[in-house]
Amino acid sequence: LTEKVFGFRLKLVDYLAFVSMFEEIFIRNVYYFEAEKDNPSICDCGANIGIALLYFKKMYPNCKVIAFEPDEKAYRLLKVNVEVNQFKNVRLVKAAVYKEEGFVNFYYGKEGAYSLSMSVQKYRSKPVSFKKVESVLLSSYLEKRLDFLKIDIEGAESFVMDELFASGKLKIIKECVFEYHHHIKTNEDALGKT
Repeated sequence: LTEKVFGFRLKLVDYLAFVSMFEEIFIRNVYYFEAEKDNPSICDCGANIGIALLYFKKMYPNCKVIAFEPDEKAYRLLKVNVEVNQFKNVRLVKAAVYKEEGFVNFYYGKEGAYSLSMSVQKYRSKPVSFKKVESVLLSSYLEKRLDFLKIDIEGAESFVMDELFASGKLKIIKECVFEYHHHIKTNEDALGKT
């Protein structure tokens, strides 16, 4: 499936997921930020097929983006969407940002390996299967000031925030928006412990 969105071409998996992401990103503007320059540095963790990346490139065509996506299918479409739209200054990383480097189990439900609820947390949804994906430390990709950090990583956000804090890299991030999944395990709220 291919659609045109604001003059960009976008390869999709299904319309239902697209409509949900489009509403959240373009209608509700959940990732809106005011940059101090026309080429802000942005990090997109959980890039999926690139709808948020398209949003960033619409707002700031000269922005520099590092986008992380561990799922093979989503990553392939992300790569196609970047290439078809000839986005410049975009680095794609096929890996999950996590608390350690190596490999991590990536769980998914009956919807299949491509869904919006895939997670490194087994308790995030009702998993039916998993696959091993590469995991990386976000801090190792951040060298100087980052203007905007987007994190939508389905339950691993507290691990990544803890790792950023421990590495000292949290202080170089100007703005951050992340989706937080709490009570993945009953009565466990890990975000506020740091």
